[in-house]
Amino acid sequence: MGFVQLLLLVSVRNTFGDAYYNFFNPPDSTVTAQTLTVLLSSAIFPFSNLGTPSITDVTIIVALATPLSSALNSALGALAIDGTFGPTGNAAAEAVSLKAVSTTARDRSPIPALSGDVSLPTPVAPASFTLTIPQANVPEALGTLVNGQTRLNPSQIDDIALLIEYAID
Repeated sequence: MGFVQLLLLVSVRNTFGDAYYNFFNPPDSTVTAQTLTVLLSSAIFPFSNLGTPSITDVTIIVALATPLSSALNSALGALAIDGTFGPTGNAAAEAVSLKAVSTTARDRSPIPALSGDVSLPTPVAPASFTLTIPQANVPEALGTLVNGQTRLNPSQIDDIALLIEYAID
């Protein structure tokens, strides 16, 4: 079989509920970064029975809760959250900047979401991946203070989705 390029959309909240919960409620309340670790195993990739999946690109989408708070609504266009994403334990995780989605809905209203693209330098086999957001990079409009640490406010976020581009060889 030849090279086939495919896309997979994964809701972190629904597929990796425990990881989603731990992202917003870290077991160690003193950590200064939020980490979301998900196991992207071969089992979640359609057509993996036809060959080995290789992940080439991941777009991280943060769906914001609606209606937006007034502070979040006025800050939406300028929001950016910088972090890293890559295979868990990889010291050279790729930088990602989550920014407001620049397109609009059919009614021309802004889409309440942030997104960022991570192009992996080389294709990666299914494995555990980690998104890390340092507390210093949490925008005020999306933040909340928990035990003295700034965290992303889970009441402002509906879901985190991963749009995974992969190939089957």
